[in-house]
Amino acid sequence: MGPMVSSVERPPWIPVQDMFPAGSIGSKLLSETPDDLGMRLRPETALEQSYPYFFPSRENNWGRLTFDDILRLPFQEVAQVTPNLAITENRLKDFLMSFRILPHSRLLAEAYDELSFPAPVNREQEIIEGVEYVLDRIRPKRRTVLILYFGLYDGITQTL
Repeated sequence: MGPMVSSVERPPWIPVQDMFPAGSIGSKLLSETPDDLGMRLRPETALEQSYPYFFPSRENNWGRLTFDDILRLPFQEVAQVTPNLAITENRLKDFLMSFRILPHSRLLAEAYDELSFPAPVNREQEIIEGVEYVLDRIRPKRRTVLILYFGLYDGITQTL
């Protein structure tokens, strides 16, 4: 499966399964998620979100870490520096599971007042193009708010 092609410029979208090196906590947790999750294309910038919980880095630096920083760490290293590995794993697994729902599907679910659902992998491009077709026809300010709020282009949701 190649990268998504769209009329909208966005960061590179890559298969979720290719985001993390073998032996990392990300690859371990991804292997425990539903089979179809790995085939889904997601913007790599989604991983740049700050990890909002306390987590010691390799250098014992308590600075800002992203989900990408943590999910790429070797599993053994995470197990050593995290006093409660189960809590960390659950938080990271919840983050990975959020990739099941395409941001465009979240917008549609909100518009139709229904629960978000994972779209079939083979229909995701169709949903993206449909939502972007409609977005191109609304006022720029409203379009920008929707794009940022739902993270439509980079996978990072923002508050109003």
